[in-house]
Amino acid sequence: MTNIRETLVRLVSTESVTGQETRIADELESRLRPLSTGSQSLIRIGDSLILGPVTPGASGRPLVVLAGHLDTVPLGDAWPPRVDGEILHGRGVVDMKAGVATMIHLAEELDPDAGFCERAFVFYTGEEGPAEGNSLGPVLESLAWLRKAELAILLEPTSGGLELGCKGTLHCRVVFTGRACHSARPWTGLHPFEAALPWLEAVRRIPERPVEIAGVVFREAVVVTKIHAGEARNVSPGSLEVNLNVRYAPDRTPEEAERWARSLCPTPRPASPEGAAVSPEDAVGASVEIVDHAGPGLVDLSAPLFRYLLDATGLPREAKQGWTDVARFGAFGVPAVNWGAGDPLLCHRADERLDLREVEALRRAVGDFLMSAGPAGKEST
Repeated sequence: MTNIRETLVRLVSTESVTGQETRIADELESRLRPLSTGSQSLIRIGDSLILGPVTPGASGRPLVVLAGHLDTVPLGDAWPPRVDGEILHGRGVVDMKAGVATMIHLAEELDPDAGFCERAFVFYTGEEGPAEGNSLGPVLESLAWLRKAELAILLEPTSGGLELGCKGTLHCRVVFTGRACHSARPWTGLHPFEAALPWLEAVRRIPERPVEIAGVVFREAVVVTKIHAGEARNVSPGSLEVNLNVRYAPDRTPEEAERWARSLCPTPRPASPEGAAVSPEDAVGASVEIVDHAGPGLVDLSAPLFRYLLDATGLPREAKQGWTDVARFGAFGVPAVNWGAGDPLLCHRADERLDLREVEALRRAVGDFLMSAGPAGKEST
């Protein structure tokens, strides 16, 4: 049988940039299809694959879902992959093919009829692209039995510890509108910087807000991520567009977060007509639009299996500062946690890399949890 190191090298060597996951899905289906016998079945929805019980719930054991996305960000300078001693370099090795390799080996090596819980393995696509292209939501909508899971483990990189919840993220498009003109005669136009610069400086000074939830600290942040203005080198721009990314803690509802985000933006107003008796700053128009929003992942300490995972593993806990699909599971009422191999700070970087011993340790730790006695203290077989 292929060992987990060989599996991970193979996965990382298979290109699967968002939108181009068919090849890796085909290879994974070929590998998992032999497991679709007896008490397990393999379902394919598009390029997503779900391996789970033929008759969910028939055993009387709770359902635990393990999930990981097959896609990566563009290859960039992290390609081609290479092995240097114990270190595997390459796009997606951390985010999150180490997690996918772990899922494959758990599916192959653990007896599906043993352990305190039933297991479902969800390999999905489109996580690294726009939210509407993420296939996990449609998978959960299509398979109602997955939504009855009592715990979901998302194998996103966490350096082997547990990262609870995740921050919500929304993007505001803020457009300042002046009047374009020839750059040789700037007094004939109205430069949008007149209004944008004071606002940008105010945004830069918005302090980070630390929020402690369930013993971990989420660091709320407001960041300008894109600025665009201008058509040509000899044209004073007529508009300036800013993308404001608001990363908010799970103590805010999505509705509260949108109200807060709008309060941070300039008051929408039309541009004043030419010749109006107002200051240049006030003459510039402003518009605000929320263009993308993914809600936060909640931390549900009242969920029995979530609580059992924390207690049984005794692993260090932190808040997930980025956004992950624990939020999507939570929106369907499934308590979820991030638990995976690899340093999350290496995600999407040209030097993305993983110590292969980490994926072996993760395989043992997650396997031990799944095959443990469970909250009732008696393993079901």
